[in-house]
Amino acid sequence: MTLAEMLKAAGYRTGIFGKWHLGENYPSLPNAQGFDEYIGFRTGHFDDYFDPVLEHNGQPYPTQGYITNVLTDEAIRFMQNSQSQPFFCYLPYNAPHTPLDVPDSYLKKYTDQGLSERTARIYAMVANMDDNIGKLINFLQSAGLYENTIVMYLSDNGPIDGYRAKPEMWRYNDGLRDQKFSVYEGGIRTHSLPAGVKN
Repeated sequence: MTLAEMLKAAGYRTGIFGKWHLGENYPSLPNAQGFDEYIGFRTGHFDDYFDPVLEHNGQPYPTQGYITNVLTDEAIRFMQNSQSQPFFCYLPYNAPHTPLDVPDSYLKKYTDQGLSERTARIYAMVANMDDNIGKLINFLQSAGLYENTIVMYLSDNGPIDGYRAKPEMWRYNDGLRDQKFSVYEGGIRTHSLPAGVKN
């Protein structure tokens, strides 16, 4: 049983907006796993982060804009339309991930600092993600929902390094064994930061 199924059974409206990397066919699809609303893609990353054609409950869904911005706006729209009942909103961004597409307005800040193109793109994607998380938090606060909402920020896997990646792609994993694609601590231990409800 998924968390979405448990919450839906308890009367929550459930939505996912973004990366669904848990199966591409029924019964593994989001709408068959407890989500009322799904806008996203069924793979680990997307080929083009600008004006993507996503999926909305099984149907093609053309969008305009940068994918992280689009997903945030869809999640906020879902929460706006769900205020009359408890809701569970899952927003799994694909950033930062290849192909490392990012708006130029974010990239310039980091290329101007002399960082490599790859590192600048990763930092720019994280900055954009941070702005979008801020936008979501601001919505919750302005709608009077923040004090009664738990916000969890987490990652989906450890870094990639070692023999599976070129040295310039290596990322820090604090000496944990192995990496992404592994069930050892280096592949599955990730951070999580809760915020919101005080009690």
